[in-house]
Amino acid sequence: MQLQEEEFSLSLLLEDVADLYHAVVIKKGVEVVLNYRYDSVPQIPLVKGDRGKLKQILCNLLSKAVKFTSEGHVTIQAWAEKPSKENTIMESKRNVGSFLHWISCLFSKNKREYNDLEQMRKIKQDSRYIEFIVEVDDTGVGIPKEKRQSVF
Repeated sequence: MQLQEEEFSLSLLLEDVADLYHAVVIKKGVEVVLNYRYDSVPQIPLVKGDRGKLKQILCNLLSKAVKFTSEGHVTIQAWAEKPSKENTIMESKRNVGSFLHWISCLFSKNKREYNDLEQMRKIKQDSRYIEFIVEVDDTGVGIPKEKRQSVF
């Protein structure tokens, strides 16, 4: 995968993605809400990574949420935090290590830097490292419990 690393405003990217779905949600009578927890994301002016790939991922998530929500709202929540031991434990319990590895690669050109989870854990100990968490939540019908295992 070829990365196009650049500096960009994460808060402006999130606003752009939310705005892309404005016309669709108005027609459906659904609301898209962008919520910056703790106002932490707008306080960080620029991040470095692959803006285009991140936008594509966010658009895919938001598209599915809007598609399957016929009433209520779709919420995009975003915040920045320093990594903690709790986050590392949660990652291993949720078994999302490979997904986190892939997402983290979007923010580094040096592929060897993220060659395994142990290396990522070392990088997280760097005092300059900040994690950005983005959640897309909706009031849609959801995935039936019996099918969740096959999806995730």
